[in-house]
Amino acid sequence: MADEEAKTHGNVHVLVSDYERSANGLQVHGTDLATGRDVKIALAGEEKFVQLYTSSNEDKSIRQAYAQRMIANRPGLDEFAAKRGNKAVPEGGVISFSDVRQDYDTNQLYARWPQGMVHIPDGEKALTGMFEVKARVTTAQGKEVKASYINYIDVKNSFDPKAEGNGDPKQAKAALDRVFSGELPGTGAPARTSALVSIKMPDGVGAFALYAPRQSRDEGGTKVYFTPPGVDAALSQPLKGYSAVAGVAVAASVGKSFDSLNLADVDDAKKANLRQLYTAVQQGQIGVVVSPAMQFSPSRFQNNDFFGLKQQQDGTLKQARTASANFLDRGYFEGAVGVRFVSQKTGETVEPVVKAIQSDERLPAKSSDAYVKLDMNAVAEIAVQTVDARLAQRMEAGPKNDHGHDDFGHSGHDLEDDDMGIHDSPSAEF
Repeated sequence: MADEEAKTHGNVHVLVSDYERSANGLQVHGTDLATGRDVKIALAGEEKFVQLYTSSNEDKSIRQAYAQRMIANRPGLDEFAAKRGNKAVPEGGVISFSDVRQDYDTNQLYARWPQGMVHIPDGEKALTGMFEVKARVTTAQGKEVKASYINYIDVKNSFDPKAEGNGDPKQAKAALDRVFSGELPGTGAPARTSALVSIKMPDGVGAFALYAPRQSRDEGGTKVYFTPPGVDAALSQPLKGYSAVAGVAVAASVGKSFDSLNLADVDDAKKANLRQLYTAVQQGQIGVVVSPAMQFSPSRFQNNDFFGLKQQQDGTLKQARTASANFLDRGYFEGAVGVRFVSQKTGETVEPVVKAIQSDERLPAKSSDAYVKLDMNAVAEIAVQTVDARLAQRMEAGPKNDHGHDDFGHSGHDLEDDDMGIHDSPSAEF
């Protein structure tokens, strides 16, 4: 669309403060999770939908028919503002608005479609950052089952461990202990925490992952898995493959001795290279950036949606066009998820699952010429750029600690080195 009014603000994820009646109809007042700005967003009615979301090159009757059809199928904000109902989103909940556009005559923001992300603030939480949805085929009772999992990297809370506390290893360790907390922060929900470790080398940025160990205990005859908290636990486990590179870089950042590391299956030549890396990081010749990371399982409904499946009234699944199918196996993208960490059946705190997902912008189809796949190395470069920009601002403003590590964790999947794409790292010499 050529009109100035067609400029999109992308998909806006709003932490709800309240609902307001106005001349533009019911609108949501809240905070844009991506920018922190105060926003008020209404759904485009027929007239505004035609103006903002249809092409002026088409016949007006066609434009109106399209707008009427979309609005007829769209949930209204009154359903979200209701005190009860499965779409109700109270204060403290989160709604994702797709394709938000501005009417420049009134400055009112309008959206094409709303999606509830957090309906129960005490048992659900929204996370923003970089996400990757990957397929995993499993077998159950002799039948092939389509499953998926979601990798999450909290790029905005990336940090340089050596810059924490002006190079104090204790401060660096405290920051990394928060990353490897074993919990989804602010919830008490058990989570297997992990980190993307980006290493700034002369030939580019290398992406490596350091996972937390997975342990179990017996509780009344039931095996319960848990994650021992702290970076020491992550560094005490056997380190092999690319995790050895991540572990060595982190150990050098927190002052843990190289010889104390359990470098499993590492030959003498590779160990010599890792020792050189350790010394270079310790002496500040090679920079390190750590990004909190996690992995989620989706809810059953969300898993089906990824694979383009709709459940029929008789319980069978049917292939259909679904909202989330374009997210599957496309690489990383910026967005938001709503995770549930309190069981609706028992009321107990459980490992979080993704119940809703949305990108920050409309993503091109994987078959499109505009599609570009972002792998782990691309995310690592973004993380390094984010931290470098923040440190530059800090240098200009004077000494200040502005790190907030509050939105990260990791769920309970047992991961292999290639689950987050780290086999693409350019640093095979390590």
